[in-house]
Amino acid sequence: KRLKDRLAGKHPSATEPILVPVDIVSGTANHTADNEGVLPDSMPQRYNLQRPTDYSRRLPFDDYPDPSEYGWTFTGSDRNVVEFFEKSENGTNVVKLDWYFTTGTVKTALDHPRQGKTQLFAAQADPTLYLAILQNPRTHTNNQRYQTRQNIV
Repeated sequence: KRLKDRLAGKHPSATEPILVPVDIVSGTANHTADNEGVLPDSMPQRYNLQRPTDYSRRLPFDDYPDPSEYGWTFTGSDRNVVEFFEKSENGTNVVKLDWYFTTGTVKTALDHPRQGKTQLFAAQADPTLYLAILQNPRTHTNNQRYQTRQNIV
């Protein structure tokens, strides 16, 4: 099965999950002679373990500290606008956090007891809301919107 055929929908198993071998230490895809296993450019780099190279447009660190200061584990970044973090919840569930550090938008993805897999978005979070989300990713406010599994593509 060739990855590029599956991505183009030409292979019968195009609806199956795409498993890409990744080197855990470097966070890069393992390359083969025919490029099978290479991550497409359009996929986010959630696990590349690379910090952004340009923080010139980042909101102030004093108001918006790094989530790792609140127990989150940094996993990667993409396009100098978003950093990815994860945090274990009760030792079983993993909560994912996307921090769009140029706009203040925070996205959390977690398991809700009744609604299942849920994403919460806080667009242009002020510093108080940002810190509340870092301390408790289940923080709900009137400023957030959410999507349940049925809405998540």
